[in-house]
Amino acid sequence: MKLQSDEKIFNLYDTNGRRKDILNAYKIYLTILNDININQVNPWAPYPKSLNQYKFYKRAVNDSIGTFNEHPQYDAFEDYLKSNPLFNKKFYKLDSSLDFNKVIYTNKKGKDYTIKAILDTAIESRARHYTSSLNNIGFVSNNRELTPSGKALISPSVINTDILEKNLNLSSDNLLTLRQILKVRIFDSKGERYYSPGKFALYLVLKQFSDRNIYSVSNFMKIVQLVSPTGKYTMNDIDNQLQKNGFEGLLSLLINNGNNKETEFIQNLGDKQIPKNEFYKLFTNRKSSITSDIYFDFYNSLCKFILDRNESNFIEIKELMKKSRNKEILKKAFGYGKKIFKISPKTSFRKFMFDNGNHEFLKCSSIREFNHTFYSFFTGSKSADRLKENKSETKYILEATGLFKTESGIMTIRNEDLFKNQKIIMSLRNDILNSGSFDDYESTPTSSFGQMKPLIEILGTTEKDVELQIDLVTKKYGLDKSTSLEQYLDNNRSQEFEDFVKNEFPKEKVFDILCLFKNRDNDAKIQKEVTNKADVPTIFEYVSGLAWYYLSDEHYCLLKTFRLTFDANFLPLTHASGGDGDLIVNYNDRVLMIEVTLMNKNAQKRGEWEPVLRHSVNLSINSDKPSTTLFLADKLDNNTINIWRAVASVPLESSNKVGSFTDTAVKIMPLQIDDFIAFSKDSGFSSKHLMNAIDKSYEPLAKKSFDNKWRNEIIESAIK
Repeated sequence: MKLQSDEKIFNLYDTNGRRKDILNAYKIYLTILNDININQVNPWAPYPKSLNQYKFYKRAVNDSIGTFNEHPQYDAFEDYLKSNPLFNKKFYKLDSSLDFNKVIYTNKKGKDYTIKAILDTAIESRARHYTSSLNNIGFVSNNRELTPSGKALISPSVINTDILEKNLNLSSDNLLTLRQILKVRIFDSKGERYYSPGKFALYLVLKQFSDRNIYSVSNFMKIVQLVSPTGKYTMNDIDNQLQKNGFEGLLSLLINNGNNKETEFIQNLGDKQIPKNEFYKLFTNRKSSITSDIYFDFYNSLCKFILDRNESNFIEIKELMKKSRNKEILKKAFGYGKKIFKISPKTSFRKFMFDNGNHEFLKCSSIREFNHTFYSFFTGSKSADRLKENKSETKYILEATGLFKTESGIMTIRNEDLFKNQKIIMSLRNDILNSGSFDDYESTPTSSFGQMKPLIEILGTTEKDVELQIDLVTKKYGLDKSTSLEQYLDNNRSQEFEDFVKNEFPKEKVFDILCLFKNRDNDAKIQKEVTNKADVPTIFEYVSGLAWYYLSDEHYCLLKTFRLTFDANFLPLTHASGGDGDLIVNYNDRVLMIEVTLMNKNAQKRGEWEPVLRHSVNLSINSDKPSTTLFLADKLDNNTINIWRAVASVPLESSNKVGSFTDTAVKIMPLQIDDFIAFSKDSGFSSKHLMNAIDKSYEPLAKKSFDNKWRNEIIESAIK
């Protein structure tokens, strides 16, 4: 991506959509764009050149249930189209002669919105904002055509993995996100110099500098976010600061943008006040010169007070701070977003000194000291304001890789030993701040940024070097030839997940959360209890899997049960692509599939009958063990209950093996959330007893013969 201004901090994920389920959003938005099929003939353009931005936003709202709950302007627009058929018809034909100046919505404050204003700002502008995040990570080009990497995220079967990626054992969603964040380049406004934040993040973790403050998640994200392709510093400068002065040293370098001229100028002033013309160069505000005037008035008032702390000079400060606009501007520029002083129109001089005497500004005993403090507060507060949202979004993307861990507030990575290779570390370092062409790197769908490149290529190493590293790690872990490193790491991860579940989600907590799904008004509470980086249906799948883990008599590999993509902290992000059921438990003597849904009773017929039956049939045919499906919902539709029972008596054909039919009963047992909760509370419950009871109940149906030729016989009888 390219910075619009050299002063800006990069933003990989546009916060306009206000959603934290980043990976889920990527997949939803990519699916919509793929269906719309953007190309030169069908462009990504505003009305009246195209309907595509309108179509995208409409689908995004409909496909993101629980995310975009309030959109009154869009609702007013849709209502107008429905109630005006002629306008609707012409709108869909891109008729530019339509009158878009009619007011169709008035908000609570009495502000009117025309059709044009709503279409431009509440619909099309949002479509551009939401999809810009896909462009920033390389899943689409600037004109919103899917890149090969973007296509792979919604069709993971096209992914080929190298030897390093196989040992990392990440889901396809994790892996694609990791590849892309390591390929992200933040270019300066000229598109000539870039910064690679993903590579810097990985380099920092692997380099392991001695100051541990660097690795607190908050500090780590600050420095990753503050490095800029426009900074007047090199990687040598960054390394030197980290080695000699740690986090605080690098933070100071980045906040000052590597330019010491300003601080040298202030130093050379001695005890003189900053001249007005120089002040405006140091304390800039691009949006308004009036804002800089307020800065200067504030500076002058404080200088007077530092030199002579009397009633008259205090009143000047109070008068300046009395205006609400001034207070907002100053707290953003000098207060890190908070009030600078405890002061009100009624505050006395004595009260002011009592409440604020320990403020850094008022502790200054000279103009020399005050100049340095004032400038330091300005640069620090300005950076904090710019960082406020952007660092969180970058953190969410790092977590979505499945590699970067943030648990316990410390930034680490999984399987760090696989990357602890000097060639990898130096290759990362050499590409953190570099020169290159933005136009060559990411301007089209076929540009390098969106191409399918494996990690070995992205990291600038070779397969031979990775094999040598794997050998070193294998020896370090004391593995013999019978156990591959891939299997060893896989087993470790599975055990780590079970330990995590027992510590973070004990049985009582899991079933308390499960109960919350009975009321969709609890959605926010559920996300607070589990994670805000996944939608509620995904979390329901996760919690249902944990619930069965506690209900099961027999042990099994819990991690392999899920078809979810996890972050590196073992929390769910999104449902993995593919045609399998939600949860598949592989016991020694049978396979259990659990299909879960939050659809209400009426919607289950439309949304669940076909996929649940298809998954159950395919599992029955493909598995070399007996299989059973549990269908878990809040409430069950009677027809759904009986349909699941009835299909057990008929042979059914596989959806991926034409001509292959089931030769045993397809057993689908409908259950409600209340059933799971009741099982958890009953000491007499046994999962084996439940499975045996299902088998016994369905056994008579399996023994019934079924005439596959019944349809043909009826037709033949009709034409005799």
